[in-house]
Amino acid sequence: MAKKVPKKNKDVSASKQPTTNVNPNSYLDKMPTWRFMKIDAEHEKWSIKKCCDFNSDVLDKLVDFEQQTWGDITIHAKKKNHHIDVNHLVREAQKRLEALKIYEDQLFSLRLDGTTRLFGILQDGVFNIIWYDSNHEICPSQKKYT
Repeated sequence: MAKKVPKKNKDVSASKQPTTNVNPNSYLDKMPTWRFMKIDAEHEKWSIKKCCDFNSDVLDKLVDFEQQTWGDITIHAKKKNHHIDVNHLVREAQKRLEALKIYEDQLFSLRLDGTTRLFGILQDGVFNIIWYDSNHEICPSQKKYT
């Protein structure tokens, strides 16, 4: 009886091509949309429920942002709106993310005014709001020359 000769496997990895090329910065051309399903409604300081006047403090500003692209919001806004590594957040915020089971490397900081920020996750042009930080506490800026 003749031995079976094993079939040679074609080198399929050389012939595989991605079906679509995804540009990780493609969200920059999109208009922003907002999602509230990840908000931390229970946090004593950073809950969006702690906002004094939601309409004028948050909603009006989000409506203004909707007339821009994420590229305008991030690149042309003099770096006021940007991603922040989670390890640069205050320890309380890092622990709270763990409690919320949010395992991200970065959060996005959206500046509403001088000290007020919204923090959340920016994915494919959708900003998932987590916190309302009225006192710039979550990621305080380092003062120059101090």
